[in-house]
Amino acid sequence: MLTTRNATLAFVARLPEREMLRPRTLDRWSVKDVLAHLLSCDEETMRRFKLIARGRADRIQWFESMAHADRFNAKTVARLR
Repeated sequence: MLTTRNATLAFVARLPEREMLRPRTLDRWSVKDVLAHLLSCDEETMRRFKLIARGRADRIQWFESMAHADRFNAKTVARLR
């Protein structure tokens, strides 16, 4: 994981800002948006781990459908954009 993270950070460091912000994926996400998505997934994972550690795994809200996951992605990427 550390190797992948370092490679990603090295790639991002070389990328001109205009390329970081240019929508380029199917959903029109930029590189910055993809990084925001990855960060939000890490945040959600940590939130869930904390619930599990406190014996409250029953409070985890699992994605019920891809539509639910898509809403989560859109909301979190917009927040970090």
